[in-house]
Amino acid sequence: MKTSNLLILQVVICLLFSCISQNSKKMDTFKANEGGAVFAIDPKIHNFGKIESGEIVSFSFGIENLGNVNLIIDSIDGGCGCIETKLTTDLIEPSQKSYLEIKFNSSGEWGNILKPVIVFSNAENDTIYITAQVSNKLFN
Repeated sequence: MKTSNLLILQVVICLLFSCISQNSKKMDTFKANEGGAVFAIDPKIHNFGKIESGEIVSFSFGIENLGNVNLIIDSIDGGCGCIETKLTTDLIEPSQKSYLEIKFNSSGEWGNILKPVIVFSNAENDTIYITAQVSNKLFN
């Protein structure tokens, strides 16, 4: 009987501390974003599927400002020369949306590709990804 009561007490204490910890994290996130720029990118990853080496493919990601001040996109890093980026506007007002076009040149690539693209802004930085399965006659 004592063992089961002790076990129940431990579970209750763990649950209590877990709830306190989660509420604390929510408060910190709200405070960090209060009065600042916050953005969401949709989708976070795009799969071009099967393509041939040398194909140039593109996709536009939506960037929405969820904050209450202007979002300023400082820069975008595609990480390699095979990625070009084009942003419709680098200043996005609250509740507005912009689009980031990613062009991927698959020349010289082969196999399963995963490329990160980092978006730097006055809010937190974020990373999106493009993927593809590139067929290259030289390696197949």
